[in-house]
Amino acid sequence: MAGAACVVARRAPANDSSAWIIVCREVDTNLDGIKDIVRRYDEKGAPIEELADADYDGHVDTWIGYTFGK
Repeated sequence: MAGAACVVARRAPANDSSAWIIVCREVDTNLDGIKDIVRRYDEKGAPIEELADADYDGHVDTWIGYTFGK
């Protein structure tokens, strides 16, 4: 994914406090200041859904759901 990105992460459970788990990734693919792709992750860091504005009109028009991170 090219463009500006924002990644939100949180610390892993206490048994591995040095690790971080990604929670959400937001990407502005055309650099207009509006996020075009948002991908959310479960508590293990596997993707659960992706929302995208493929035609850059400011509205989500593509939804992808993941099962077991795939």
